Amino acid sequence: MEKLNLGCGNKPKEGWVNLDRVAVHGVDVVHDLTDVPLPFPDNHFDVIYAQQVLDHFRSLPVIQDLNRILKPGGELIIEVVHFTSKRNYTHLEHCQLYSVETFDAYIPGTKWYALCDYYSPFTFTRYAKRHIAFEHSHRVYFYNRFVEKWVNKSAWRQSYYESSFLSRLFPAEHLYITLVK
Repeated sequence: MEKLNLGCGNKPKEGWVNLDRVAVHGVDVVHDLTDVPLPFPDNHFDVIYAQQVLDHFRSLPVIQDLNRILKPGGELIIEVVHFTSKRNYTHLEHCQLYSVETFDAYIPGTKWYALCDYYSPFTFTRYAKRHIAFEHSHRVYFYNRFVEKWVNKSAWRQSYYESSFLSRLFPAEHLYITLVK
């Protein structure tokens, strides 16, 4: 099983191809993600993991290339900062915001794909996971455990949360998405 860990930094994963733009210990491939195409053949990886990296640049060309190097049926696992998070404004390199519906334009059968399919130079078949995570680290945020559970009960609730006053009242922290090619 071929697995790629994007933007691994000083946290490489054993048994994975670890890619980062900086040559630190454990990096197998030194490459800037924004320099596409990536140095891998088509349909090569079973799993690609992008933890806290795609929100640091305009990611559409990169995601298109990740789709190219992902095998059919392979998974692209994404963790990014949710658009309501204060972390978007506390890190100078964050330049793209993400919603649970960000990738709908690239998945046939979703409402945004139906409106934008002529823009889509690539597609994924489905979501394997869509989860909005909330901060739990401080006692003051005790209620976030209940909000998170309620929001993630269904795709409708996630969408309602993002498009209503709830997202301003209870800002989220991260977004976990798994796309299947």
